[in-house]
Amino acid sequence: MITIPRGNSLTLTIDICTSDGAPYSAAEGDTLIFTVKKFDGAPKLISKTIPMTSGASEVLLELEPSDTIDFKNGDYKFDVGLYSAGDFYTVILCDIFRVLPALSDMEDVT
Repeated sequence: MITIPRGNSLTLTIDICTSDGAPYSAAEGDTLIFTVKKFDGAPKLISKTIPMTSGASEVLLELEPSDTIDFKNGDYKFDVGLYSAGDFYTVILCDIFRVLPALSDMEDVT
């Protein structure tokens, strides 16, 4: 589960492992795809494509305030896929993306 107050920044480290639990070693051109939807079949609300560094087994996912500022509080769905050499693998299965209310925001400091 990912929990984020609406309109906040968040950086997460995503560790990729092989099916036997060993750290994955990214190949040239590997890409992670992070997707958030209200429910299966709904339009994508967040879609981030993150290129992997060759040999890396982890990636930083960075969410910006603009990614969730227009979200209503509540539960959404997310997953993470890996595109590699023409194949696609779901590396984080569909899980909850929870958006919480935020009483303060960036406008309070500007």
